Amino acid sequence: MEDIDLDEIVQDIYKEYPILAQHNFKVVDSRNRPERNTGRGLLEYFPKGKEDASPDLARNVIELYSPELNTPDRLKSAIFGDMLHAMDDEKWKRMKNEVYNIRSPEHVKIDKNAYKKIINEMRNKTPIMERNPDHEPDMENWENRSRKDAYVRGYLAPDYRAESDPEYKWSYSPEQKETLEKMKEFLKSRESHKTGAVVRNPYDYEPKAI
Repeated sequence: MEDIDLDEIVQDIYKEYPILAQHNFKVVDSRNRPERNTGRGLLEYFPKGKEDASPDLARNVIELYSPELNTPDRLKSAIFGDMLHAMDDEKWKRMKNEVYNIRSPEHVKIDKNAYKKIINEMRNKTPIMERNPDHEPDMENWENRSRKDAYVRGYLAPDYRAESDPEYKWSYSPEQKETLEKMKEFLKSRESHKTGAVVRNPYDYEPKAI
């Protein structure tokens, strides 16, 4: 596997999208540790202090799993895409909801099927006697935690697999693209979106605290 400086990739993302720096991400490389990947995919975002499985509960963590993330472009797009999970600004949420709420009927159907597939996969991994319906996300919860972010990530940080696999290729209406471009510009803001935030950044600029 090519020796790639992950810290340099993170710095490049912060320079291009300064607002992300305030989340102080830690990237953990587990691409050579298959025991860490329990069906989570190419990589996983762990919010600070919320998941015991996180490699570092004190930080917002992005853990890399797949050896296929083996070029600077693939790594940058994947890491940037997972960083978007941390964005919880109200303006960002409004724009994300706008993109999601103007889906075509075809995409609404695709999303319903994707949800059913996720639930079936969860059930297939769990013995019948151990299944707990309370641990299964309802569709609204799944949409808020995952699917809406996937729509944004598909445009701003496309999956390299989309080049050869239609399953990973997203399509957008002109109205959705207009909002997504606004979201892209919002990420370039140097102003902290956390009220009263004290932001420590690894490059030379001082964002404003609101």
